[in-house]
Amino acid sequence: MSMQYFLCEFQLAILTSGGPAELVRIMKTYTYEKLLWTTSRVLKVLSVCPHNKPAIVEAGELHRFSDV
Repeated sequence: MSMQYFLCEFQLAILTSGGPAELVRIMKTYTYEKLLWTTSRVLKVLSVCPHNKPAIVEAGELHRFSDV
């Protein structure tokens, strides 16, 4: 199994479990810097997936990547 296939499968698993919305909720709720940094990195990785990007945009978080 190729690494790219594994990453895509992993990203889809995050999507189906409601991950993007939960990550956005974390970004909007908490102020702990390390948590926000890690969460923003995960969102940034997920945002390149054509399936996850719309979910992130729908949750209202894509505009924050310009600040990271």
